[in-house]
Amino acid sequence: MASNFAPVPNTGSQIERAVIAYLKVAFGADAALYQFNFSNDWAKRVAPLIDVLAHKSVETVPHTRNESYQVRIEAKWKGNSEAGAPNPDSNWVSINAFIGVIMAAMSSYSASSPVYEYVAQQITAAGRALAVDASAGADPAQVLTAANNADMAAFTCEYVEYKGAQRAEISDGSLFIKEVRNFEIRAANANVD
Repeated sequence: MASNFAPVPNTGSQIERAVIAYLKVAFGADAALYQFNFSNDWAKRVAPLIDVLAHKSVETVPHTRNESYQVRIEAKWKGNSEAGAPNPDSNWVSINAFIGVIMAAMSSYSASSPVYEYVAQQITAAGRALAVDASAGADPAQVLTAANNADMAAFTCEYVEYKGAQRAEISDGSLFIKEVRNFEIRAANANVD
Protein backbone atom coordinates (compact mmCIF):
# COMPACT_ATOMS: atom_id res chain seq x y z
CA MET A 1 0.00 0.00 0.00
CA ALA A 2 1.45 3.35 -1.04
CA SER A 3 0.13 6.20 1.07
CA ASN A 4 0.76 9.90 0.79
CA PHE A 5 0.75 10.16 4.59
CA ALA A 6 2.89 8.51 7.24
CA PRO A 7 0.60 6.63 9.65
CA VAL A 8 -0.15 8.27 12.98
CA PRO A 9 0.56 5.85 15.85
CA ASN A 10 -2.51 4.43 17.58
CA THR A 11 -2.30 5.90 21.08
CA GLY A 12 -4.81 3.44 22.55
CA SER A 13 -2.78 0.49 21.32
CA GLN A 14 0.40 2.09 22.62
CA ILE A 15 -1.14 2.56 26.08
CA GLU A 16 -2.27 -1.06 26.24
CA ARG A 17 1.13 -2.45 25.28
CA ALA A 18 3.00 -0.08 27.61
CA VAL A 19 0.75 -0.90 30.59
CA ILE A 20 1.23 -4.63 29.96
CA ALA A 21 5.01 -4.18 29.76
CA TYR A 22 4.93 -2.23 33.03
CA LEU A 23 2.76 -4.83 34.78
CA LYS A 24 5.11 -7.61 33.68
CA VAL A 25 7.94 -5.71 35.37
CA ALA A 26 5.75 -5.26 38.47
CA PHE A 27 4.98 -8.98 38.70
CA GLY A 28 8.66 -9.88 38.23
CA ALA A 29 9.27 -13.63 37.97
CA ASP A 30 5.56 -14.26 38.71
CA ALA A 31 4.64 -12.63 35.37
CA ALA A 32 5.32 -16.02 33.76
CA LEU A 33 2.34 -17.42 35.71
CA TYR A 34 -0.14 -15.18 33.88
CA GLN A 35 -1.27 -14.54 30.34
CA PHE A 36 -1.25 -10.84 29.38
CA ASN A 37 -3.54 -9.63 26.57
CA PHE A 38 -4.23 -6.32 24.89
CA SER A 39 -7.63 -5.56 23.37
CA ASN A 40 -6.94 -6.72 19.82
CA ASP A 41 -4.95 -9.81 20.83
CA TRP A 42 -6.54 -12.81 19.12
CA ALA A 43 -4.93 -15.32 21.49
CA LYS A 44 -7.29 -17.68 23.28
CA ARG A 45 -7.71 -16.43 26.84
CA VAL A 46 -6.42 -18.88 29.46
CA ALA A 47 -6.85 -17.99 33.13
CA PRO A 48 -5.26 -16.66 35.20
CA LEU A 49 -4.84 -13.68 32.90
CA ILE A 50 -4.72 -9.91 32.68
CA ASP A 51 -6.54 -8.07 29.88
CA VAL A 52 -5.81 -4.39 29.24
CA LEU A 53 -8.29 -2.36 27.20
CA ALA A 54 -7.97 1.34 26.34
CA HIS A 55 -11.53 1.77 25.12
CA LYS A 56 -12.65 5.38 24.94
CA SER A 57 -10.75 8.63 24.60
CA VAL A 58 -10.99 12.37 24.30
CA GLU A 59 -8.33 14.59 22.78
CA THR A 60 -7.02 16.64 25.70
CA VAL A 61 -5.66 19.55 23.65
CA PRO A 62 -7.37 19.99 20.27
CA HIS A 63 -5.36 18.91 17.22
CA THR A 64 -2.42 17.51 19.22
CA ARG A 65 -3.33 13.80 19.27
CA ASN A 66 -2.72 13.83 23.02
CA GLU A 67 -5.48 11.57 24.25
CA SER A 68 -6.97 10.77 27.62
CA TYR A 69 -8.21 7.16 27.57
CA GLN A 70 -10.47 5.17 29.83
CA VAL A 71 -8.46 2.01 30.52
CA ARG A 72 -9.80 -1.24 31.97
CA ILE A 73 -7.41 -3.67 33.57
CA GLU A 74 -9.15 -7.01 34.09
CA ALA A 75 -7.67 -9.77 36.23
CA LYS A 76 -9.42 -13.06 35.48
CA TRP A 77 -9.17 -16.45 37.11
CA LYS A 78 -11.02 -19.72 36.84
CA GLY A 79 -14.54 -19.85 38.22
CA ASN A 80 -16.63 -22.92 38.88
CA SER A 81 -17.10 -25.01 35.77
CA GLU A 82 -20.32 -26.47 37.19
CA ALA A 83 -22.87 -24.75 39.40
CA GLY A 84 -22.46 -25.80 43.02
CA ALA A 85 -19.16 -27.60 42.40
CA PRO A 86 -16.18 -26.64 44.58
CA ASN A 87 -13.51 -24.53 42.89
CA PRO A 88 -9.96 -25.68 43.66
CA ASP A 89 -8.63 -22.35 42.33
CA SER A 90 -10.58 -20.16 44.78
CA ASN A 91 -7.68 -19.31 47.09
CA TRP A 92 -8.66 -15.79 48.18
CA VAL A 93 -5.19 -14.89 49.39
CA SER A 94 -3.68 -15.55 45.96
CA ILE A 95 -6.63 -13.98 44.10
CA ASN A 96 -6.44 -10.79 46.18
CA ALA A 97 -2.65 -10.71 45.81
CA PHE A 98 -3.10 -11.05 42.03
CA ILE A 99 -5.24 -7.90 41.78
CA GLY A 100 -3.25 -6.33 44.63
CA VAL A 101 0.00 -6.32 42.64
CA ILE A 102 -1.80 -4.50 39.81
CA MET A 103 -3.11 -1.87 42.25
CA ALA A 104 0.29 -1.49 43.94
CA ALA A 105 1.99 -0.97 40.58
CA MET A 106 -0.61 1.50 39.36
CA SER A 107 -0.48 3.40 42.69
CA SER A 108 3.27 3.58 43.27
CA TYR A 109 5.15 6.83 43.77
CA SER A 110 8.53 8.22 44.71
CA ALA A 111 9.48 10.79 47.32
CA SER A 112 9.84 13.40 44.57
CA SER A 113 6.92 12.46 42.31
CA PRO A 114 3.19 12.13 42.91
CA VAL A 115 1.45 8.90 41.86
CA TYR A 116 0.10 10.17 38.54
CA GLU A 117 3.56 11.33 37.48
CA TYR A 118 5.69 8.44 38.79
CA VAL A 119 3.49 5.69 37.35
CA ALA A 120 3.28 7.59 34.04
CA GLN A 121 7.10 7.73 33.89
CA GLN A 122 7.35 3.99 34.59
CA ILE A 123 4.76 3.18 31.91
CA THR A 124 6.61 5.42 29.43
CA ALA A 125 9.91 3.65 30.11
CA ALA A 126 8.37 0.16 29.85
CA GLY A 127 6.56 1.09 26.64
CA ARG A 128 9.59 2.60 24.93
CA ALA A 129 11.69 -0.43 25.91
CA LEU A 130 9.42 -2.57 23.70
CA ALA A 131 10.94 -0.87 20.64
CA VAL A 132 14.50 -1.80 21.65
CA ASP A 133 16.23 -4.95 20.45
CA ALA A 134 18.50 -5.62 23.45
CA SER A 135 20.17 -8.47 21.57
CA ALA A 136 21.55 -6.17 18.84
CA GLY A 137 20.18 -8.51 16.19
CA ALA A 138 21.40 -11.76 17.77
CA ASP A 139 18.01 -13.03 18.98
CA PRO A 140 15.37 -13.34 16.23
CA ALA A 141 12.53 -13.17 18.78
CA GLN A 142 13.81 -9.86 20.17
CA VAL A 143 14.34 -8.50 16.67
CA LEU A 144 10.74 -9.33 15.79
CA THR A 145 9.35 -7.92 19.05
CA ALA A 146 11.22 -4.65 18.55
CA ALA A 147 10.07 -4.42 14.92
CA ASN A 148 6.44 -5.10 15.91
CA ASN A 149 6.67 -2.37 18.53
CA ALA A 150 8.69 0.20 16.56
CA ASP A 151 5.94 2.78 17.11
CA MET A 152 6.61 2.64 20.85
CA ALA A 153 9.82 4.61 20.38
CA ALA A 154 7.52 7.65 20.02
CA PHE A 155 5.30 7.36 23.09
CA THR A 156 4.83 9.30 26.31
CA CYS A 157 2.44 8.48 29.14
CA GLU A 158 1.70 11.76 30.92
CA TYR A 159 -0.92 11.04 33.57
CA VAL A 160 -2.50 8.10 35.42
CA GLU A 161 -5.54 8.31 37.73
CA TYR A 162 -7.46 5.50 39.39
CA LYS A 163 -11.19 5.69 38.59
CA GLY A 164 -12.63 2.83 40.63
CA ALA A 165 -13.38 -0.87 40.45
CA GLN A 166 -15.93 -3.42 39.40
CA ARG A 167 -15.80 -6.44 41.65
CA ALA A 168 -16.39 -10.11 40.99
CA GLU A 169 -17.79 -9.55 37.53
CA ILE A 170 -18.57 -12.87 35.86
CA SER A 171 -17.13 -13.37 32.41
CA ASP A 172 -17.95 -16.03 29.85
CA GLY A 173 -20.73 -17.67 31.86
CA SER A 174 -19.24 -19.36 34.90
CA LEU A 175 -15.83 -20.11 33.39
CA PHE A 176 -14.01 -16.96 34.53
CA ILE A 177 -14.43 -14.57 37.42
CA LYS A 178 -12.79 -11.19 37.15
CA GLU A 179 -11.85 -8.08 39.06
CA VAL A 180 -11.81 -4.87 37.01
CA ARG A 181 -9.80 -1.76 37.81
CA ASN A 182 -10.47 1.42 35.84
CA PHE A 183 -7.99 4.20 35.14
CA GLU A 184 -7.75 7.39 33.17
CA ILE A 185 -4.47 7.40 31.27
CA ARG A 186 -3.33 10.37 29.23
CA ALA A 187 -0.67 9.76 26.60
CA ALA A 188 0.86 11.14 23.42
CA ASN A 189 2.07 9.27 20.36
CA ALA A 190 5.25 11.34 20.47
CA ASN A 191 8.11 11.95 22.89
CA VAL A 192 6.97 15.05 24.75
CA ASP A 193 8.73 14.59 28.10
